[in-house]
Amino acid sequence: MTRGVRSSPFGAGPLFTVKQLRARESWTFDVDARAGEVLRVAAIGDGDTDIGLAIHDQRGATVCRDGFGDHYPVCTVSSRAGGKMRVAISNRGDVWTTLQVLSN
Repeated sequence: MTRGVRSSPFGAGPLFTVKQLRARESWTFDVDARAGEVLRVAAIGDGDTDIGLAIHDQRGATVCRDGFGDHYPVCTVSSRAGGKMRVAISNRGDVWTTLQVLSN
């Protein structure tokens, strides 16, 4: 199994956590991406609101953004160097939502 996350606040990949976000709330967390592996992150909402997802590298550059206006954004990043990546998830709607966050 390919594991893109070496470490995170939730442990090593594969990751699974559940988070509730209020209307218009954003949430970020850092992961240590494994060098030479694909990092894939999904944020699956409960269907009531649009969810935004972005991944930023250690320089702050956006390396993936899924802003298609749905409730199940996915980002896939391939990094030869690996290292710290910041995952940013936002509730774009006017109601709270429950998210399942998954990663390899």
